[in-house]
Amino acid sequence: MSASAYIIGWACAGVGFGLSQPQIIDKYFAGKNESEVKNAKWLYLVFVQYTWVGMTFLGVIIKCIITELPDSEAALPKLVAQLSNQPLKGLVVVGVFATIASTADSLIIAISNSLKNDILKTIFPKKIFPQYFDRLLTLIVSIITIFLSMLLLKYSVFDLAVFAILLAAIISPAMIIKVFRLPNNSISLFLCLVMATIAALTWKFLLKYDSAMNQTIIGIITGLSFNYITYALTKKFNNSKNEQQHDS
Repeated sequence: MSASAYIIGWACAGVGFGLSQPQIIDKYFAGKNESEVKNAKWLYLVFVQYTWVGMTFLGVIIKCIITELPDSEAALPKLVAQLSNQPLKGLVVVGVFATIASTADSLIIAISNSLKNDILKTIFPKKIFPQYFDRLLTLIVSIITIFLSMLLLKYSVFDLAVFAILLAAIISPAMIIKVFRLPNNSISLFLCLVMATIAALTWKFLLKYDSAMNQTIIGIITGLSFNYITYALTKKFNNSKNEQQHDS
């Protein structure tokens, strides 16, 4: 039972991760049309599975070769330093930094676009922003990101990745509702996000059950449930209100 809960929890985390990370969601919107997105789907799935399988086997091999490692994230650099020549060492280092830069770049641009289009344009709908505003906003977000990253140096990459999965528990229920066009309104979506956040944080930090089952499935179930209940109640209330107005 515990093994099934563990597998189901992390399976939901995998689904939720793809529906919650800004650097991934942007790729969905980049397609020119539905046909192009469907064709790109298979390339994406093959590449992701190839990457995950490769990383898993590499981790197993490193664990067998280097049995004593105080820091597991130093395994790849240590293996490359022991077994490879200089050009391959440089290639690995370039690959690592290219991956970090690519993800950071996508996140910073996604955050800047969201700040401008979803927040600032909502607050100032009639304001015309100058051409340099996008670059300035991106620069400000980059500086804040660097400052925050300096505060998080004590955490490992794995710790930060696991913490980022909280986004999957919080945002993915709303994304599932929108993607599958489930019945919703502004109130139900808002409560979906709020209750999914409360449920995921409670499960992980208060109850501390995340080692048995990942909090993503808890957030998804809670968010979808509250969206359904709230939508049904608001719809019933609006229908009752319309009937009263019609009778009067």
